[in-house]
Amino acid sequence: AFRGDPSNNLMVNTRPSRIGIYVDCDKGLVSFYNVEAKLLIYSFTGNFLDTIHPFFSPCTNKSGQNEAPVIICPVSE
Repeated sequence: AFRGDPSNNLMVNTRPSRIGIYVDCDKGLVSFYNVEAKLLIYSFTGNFLDTIHPFFSPCTNKSGQNEAPVIICPVSE
């Protein structure tokens, strides 16, 4: 699904500059976390019956201005 129903508004104490996304297909688990603070932001479970593809949208923009663009960084260990 493109969007969960109902949608969830999240409140975070500090604005993260890097968000990690962890997907466990076997468990149907998707988690978002603050990389620098090493804190979980949100997790949900679902039934993945077919191939899943990443899609991440931080929100709508403010008055047509790109306030903080999304930059996808490679994973490094």
